[in-house]
Amino acid sequence: MDKSTLFHFAAPGKLPERAVFVASVVAMLMIFVANILIADVSLRLYVLYVLPLLAIGMHSSRRSLYFAGALWVLFLEAVSFAYFGLSIGSLAGNLVMESVVVVLCLSVADTARESYLRMLDLARTDDLTGLLNRRAFVRAAALEIERQARYGGEFSIILLDLDGFKELNDTYGHFIGDAALRTLAEAIRNSTRRSDVVARIGGDEFVVLMPNTPMAACAVICGQLRSAVADGMKDSGYAITASIGSVTFEHPPESVEAALQRADEAMYRAKHNGGDCVVSA
Repeated sequence: MDKSTLFHFAAPGKLPERAVFVASVVAMLMIFVANILIADVSLRLYVLYVLPLLAIGMHSSRRSLYFAGALWVLFLEAVSFAYFGLSIGSLAGNLVMESVVVVLCLSVADTARESYLRMLDLARTDDLTGLLNRRAFVRAAALEIERQARYGGEFSIILLDLDGFKELNDTYGHFIGDAALRTLAEAIRNSTRRSDVVARIGGDEFVVLMPNTPMAACAVICGQLRSAVADGMKDSGYAITASIGSVTFEHPPESVEAALQRADEAMYRAKHNGGDCVVSA
């Protein structure tokens, strides 16, 4: 098994929760049966229950699955201990120890899961605005290009660049510049759909990927964006606007970079036209 395959099975969120839970329950049952069938009393397989428990903890976000997995293990252990004729005292003691191990396993797995998901979120998010970063956008756009190549349809890309942002930074400092970028990010969020992918890909460059969006719908959203940005900046006291370039793809572009290049060319034409306007490629 290569590293990529191992990562696919080990990383949280890579496998369906229910499938992992069912497979783990079956694995526990197999361990239980093997444990009963082993003739050597000194050789027991209790420690193997740790593996399916870790799988449940790593891939499940619902606490109900944690409890169900824990109770299943303890039930199988109780049956095993009773089968081997342990006294009531020994049975109770062993179950207490098993309960501690189960809780520790699930706690460790849950902590690892949360840490991994937090790191994944940080790797995909722009710290200043809370939007996706360039890497996350490129990945999303690549998937959209693949989807279009297979199923057809259209998608659009909008690229925004602030007019006068450098002057604002030079005059009032980076603190005000950062506040202006956050204002822009909020305006874009409020003007786009939940299905759209919004990202900051440069200093004052923002991009919107709009799946299943033809040119006419893209033009409407671009107009809304231009007005929202202008109004938001004016309300915040920033004398800056946005140049917006858009492009609609009826056929898959060669690459994400090629798609961004076309949107970038349209955006620069908007900037050369004086800014605060929209140009479609």
